[in-house]
Amino acid sequence: MARTMLAHARSRWPNAVNVPLWPYAIRQASQVINSTTSNNKGLSPIEMFATTPVKPKLRHFHPFGCPVYVLKNKLAAGQ
Repeated sequence: MARTMLAHARSRWPNAVNVPLWPYAIRQASQVINSTTSNNKGLSPIEMFATTPVKPKLRHFHPFGCPVYVLKNKLAAGQ
């Protein structure tokens, strides 16, 4: 799937694929695809692979490239 996304990106935006953030963009896209339902059974690809109910927390997904702020001082200091 990641190879397909990268091939699509190369054909659509040939000058932008060399940007260092592309691996993160592809990872984000594949996580969203694998965590959302896409069939009649109401199962996500992760649930079909694991054969157990896995409910991802969709509140953890954010738009790619959006600013994120650390509100806890310990986290901001890297502790």
